[in-house]
Amino acid sequence: QRRVHGGQYTSGLCDCFDDVPQCLLAWCCGCVPYGRTQAVLYGDPNSSTMWCLVFTAIAIVTGCQCVLEFMSRQEVQRRYGIPNDAVKDFCIACWCLPCSIQQNARQVGQTGCDGPQPQQM
Repeated sequence: QRRVHGGQYTSGLCDCFDDVPQCLLAWCCGCVPYGRTQAVLYGDPNSSTMWCLVFTAIAIVTGCQCVLEFMSRQEVQRRYGIPNDAVKDFCIACWCLPCSIQQNARQVGQTGCDGPQPQQM
């Protein structure tokens, strides 16, 4: 797994227009970049559809997809050596969900509308 130790995200929470296709995807169909991020985090590029369906099912059944994004955010921070603040991260996941989804996607190397890419060691 690729790790970047710098103590911060490689892009800002509101840097959505740096990658317009990813921005639109996160705002219109957030389950797709969420699923791709999870596939990269867990090293299984074929699992992105499953993660997308889990995200969608949680959204439809409970409306609490922000909890999934909060957990994803915590995992990205853990793996990339980014200090976390659980309260702040939960608020970001709940109130800035598309921005959080795309910030995590950018951090793990997912850009545009392409699916998970093979990881480089």
